[in-house]
Amino acid sequence: MVYIPGIIRNKLMECMDIAEELKGKPPTGMDIYIVSCEKYGNKHEYIQYPWFVAFLQNMYREDKFYADPNFTCWTHRGGDKEGFELFSDRFRKFYPGYVLDKNMRVRALPETKVVNLEFLYGLLRSKDEKAWEANKWIFDGQMRFLDGQKNDWNKVAFASFPRSGNSFLRKYLEMLTGVTTGSDNTLHVNVIL
Repeated sequence: MVYIPGIIRNKLMECMDIAEELKGKPPTGMDIYIVSCEKYGNKHEYIQYPWFVAFLQNMYREDKFYADPNFTCWTHRGGDKEGFELFSDRFRKFYPGYVLDKNMRVRALPETKVVNLEFLYGLLRSKDEKAWEANKWIFDGQMRFLDGQKNDWNKVAFASFPRSGNSFLRKYLEMLTGVTTGSDNTLHVNVIL
């Protein structure tokens, strides 16, 4: 998680309230940022808008307030506004059977089916039809996470530039393996689920 000093957290929440009052509806990140600059000046020049949004998203992950489906508007006045939800509620909706641990890593609940990487590797190389039939649940279209078991294999990274096919390749690998992939845009600063 990104460390956010308590004074900045309090000011951010106060600015969110002011922006919501001024607009009469949940404000955007830019609305909150503008109120922050107006109210406190730009004393903290190191807190530019991208960092400000990272702070918002980080606090959203801590369930401090609600966001709309596009993560453009924020409020902590309650989830009674249509479409607004807490991060934990959104996570449970998109990833049933999984939880986040204290380090914000995805962990399977005991009853959730997970995939062992070594087993999957052996299965993908296998020509045994019975093994494929017994494990077709892995490829049923539901994305799963690995079981978290340590492996001694080399780690492989796919480094790319934006718009060069990274998401396409990751989706292709997900469809082949049944295992959810990831990217270096961590949930710490990128919460779009």
